Amino acid sequence: MNVIKKSINTGLRKYNRFRVHAYNSREANAALEMIERQSGRLDIKYKKSADEYAMDVLGDRRYAPWIHAFSAIRRSFVEGWFPEYYYGFEVRPRTDGKYGNLAILKTLTNRILRVDSIPDSAYLISGNIYTNEFKPVAFKEARDIIFKDSEVVFFKENDSASGKGVERIERKNFRESDFQMRTDGCFQSMILQNDFFKAINASSTATLRITTVRDKAGMIGVRAAYLRVGRDNERFVRSDSGVRIPVDINTGVLGEVGFMNDWSYSARHPDSGFVYSGKQIPFFGDAKHLCTTLHEGFPHFELIGWDVCVNEENKVKIMEWNANGAGILFHEAFTGPCFTGLGWEEYWKQTSGNDTPLSL
Repeated sequence: MNVIKKSINTGLRKYNRFRVHAYNSREANAALEMIERQSGRLDIKYKKSADEYAMDVLGDRRYAPWIHAFSAIRRSFVEGWFPEYYYGFEVRPRTDGKYGNLAILKTLTNRILRVDSIPDSAYLISGNIYTNEFKPVAFKEARDIIFKDSEVVFFKENDSASGKGVERIERKNFRESDFQMRTDGCFQSMILQNDFFKAINASSTATLRITTVRDKAGMIGVRAAYLRVGRDNERFVRSDSGVRIPVDINTGVLGEVGFMNDWSYSARHPDSGFVYSGKQIPFFGDAKHLCTTLHEGFPHFELIGWDVCVNEENKVKIMEWNANGAGILFHEAFTGPCFTGLGWEEYWKQTSGNDTPLSL
């Protein structure tokens, strides 16, 4: 029986890898096509270097398509890139262990991080409302607790991501009965963003993704960042329609272009016309310091992606933290290689204990 189970599990792992590689090949080729449409064809020598790197360093030529796309953006090949699904297959299962799912539980964020920079006003847990200090609240009193800091809040379900599982709620439309059967999640007060971000897009709160990493010596440092902004008439930034703009982690200065979800790019915001190049994010140093300090206080994860914003009072607010599913795709594409010196390229040579990638 054990032999049969082992055979079935091996077959499922192989199929899972095949499925994820096939999906990423399609996505990467579509990205490459869009980038080449705007920038010209990728030089064949860079494509050849990417193929050799994928095989020799990452252990599988099927990782090459995304490296082709990275090379097209950079207009050259740079050794050290890691496709996101390599990270999902080979790195995260070996580095995060049993802690992997903690970060997806929005109701635990305040308990784990213990910082007043989180805009959580209340929690829904097992059908009950709790304050942000986890004191139970009767539903008839919940409105005043939930909307104590703003007339608009966002309800985020556990495991919500990329705008999915997020609901915007106005105080006047809040009904206690709507939440008595809802899945667990947190209520977050609306963040009134700094004027810098309003100038780019005022309809939704911009998200600054800062990714911190624990190195081999246990030291925490910022490895990458990008700014994600929304479109007109959208109440929150959506992954499928927002704009991602590279950020220099040393200066907080925006890159020359912003990328849409289909990998087309432009030097200006498509709605406001805001020119990205050379603009510096205010209080970027404070944001880096906060993210680094929080990761130092919870070093169980090797990599954490922090979604932060600077408010009208020039204070940095933590909107979310992402560990189980903290993507590296856009970091590597925009400003990579970002994760050299961590030994990730050695993991594929070890016996794999988990063949589950980050996501499709």
